[in-house]
Amino acid sequence: MKRSSAKPSTVTPPDCSLRLLADRYLADFKYNNAETSYMTYRSWMRRFFKWLTDAKHISEPSLGDFNLDILDEYIEYHKNRLPQRRSVCRKLGMDKPIAANTVRAAMYCLQGLGRWLVDKRYIAFDPTEAASIPKKDNSGVRPITTDDVMLAVLEQAKRCTDAKKRALDVALLSLTLNCGARVAEIAKVEYDDMLVAEGRFRSAAKGHKTEKKIDYYFPDECSQAIQEYIPYRPAKCRHGNLFCRGPKQTVSDDYIRRIMNEYAAQLGLGDDKGIRPHAAKHLVACRLLTEGVDISTVASRLGHSKPTTTIDYYLHVSKATVEASRNISLKAVQVQVATDPQTVRMASASITRPSAGANSASQPKHAVGGTSSKQLFHRMQRMPPSARPRAA
Repeated sequence: MKRSSAKPSTVTPPDCSLRLLADRYLADFKYNNAETSYMTYRSWMRRFFKWLTDAKHISEPSLGDFNLDILDEYIEYHKNRLPQRRSVCRKLGMDKPIAANTVRAAMYCLQGLGRWLVDKRYIAFDPTEAASIPKKDNSGVRPITTDDVMLAVLEQAKRCTDAKKRALDVALLSLTLNCGARVAEIAKVEYDDMLVAEGRFRSAAKGHKTEKKIDYYFPDECSQAIQEYIPYRPAKCRHGNLFCRGPKQTVSDDYIRRIMNEYAAQLGLGDDKGIRPHAAKHLVACRLLTEGVDISTVASRLGHSKPTTTIDYYLHVSKATVEASRNISLKAVQVQVATDPQTVRMASASITRPSAGANSASQPKHAVGGTSSKQLFHRMQRMPPSARPRAA
């Protein structure tokens, strides 16, 4: 008798400890994700269990307590609660519930727990899929700055009167604005991993998920800024970081944010300009895409493991790009292919012409020498860029 290949149904009893299963899920999550993400998920998970104890009087929740009714009540609790610093918010006139995105953040760990329970066959249905989680609110998204504003901030850093601080800040800002790495990776780059002559440095993946290091590349102006900083680096450091403010004092990602805000304030630029380190990462992506770099290379430059991450979060469409594409039409391509003799000769040279006995009725319309305009168009697309005909 042939054995069935179907997976067995749920065998876990509903009285299984939910806290124990959550600990197992967080252990798996920590192994596959960044340390900061794990700490955030663990914090929100603790808040969920604390709410179960305080509001629902469930000190030892079981797997059966992970249901839709409990989750909806937990969402309503977050929708109606005030921020933790309630007194400060009232003084500022912000006595209102937390934002929808914060509610969504509180549910991320529970959504992951639900998927993990289904994947491990502890439950048959994920209740978070039917929970009334609010939609993402994009009204408070801060604007992305421009290259001109970031360049002005960098030029302001070069006017610093303290030579040591100027060398450090210019090197950090140059890398932030040009290499596409995250500020945490730039701040914590080790001295031996900085290959200035090759224009690249090696850094672990985001949050040090793995021990494998990836390469980030930077232009010549960054190499010059780093070489100007190195003489100011203490000779005997108790750490291996390249960037530091003393033998014992390293540079953090928060330091890069502070100096960027400092020089922006000196120029009279406020937060409405969107000046923040991570905006520089978006600008690097837009700069590379505008110059015609393929999406896989851009993803590698930004340290993304998948090009889909680059497409979803870093592919910004500018108004100038849309306006420049309005004159691109199929009619214009057909006219150019049909009227350019060089294109016709090169495109039809390697295409077999029909024999004399061939049925002429089978030839497509607008055929040139037995070749349709569609075939000519695809042949032109396969030509090297230098051999393609250019518009007059």
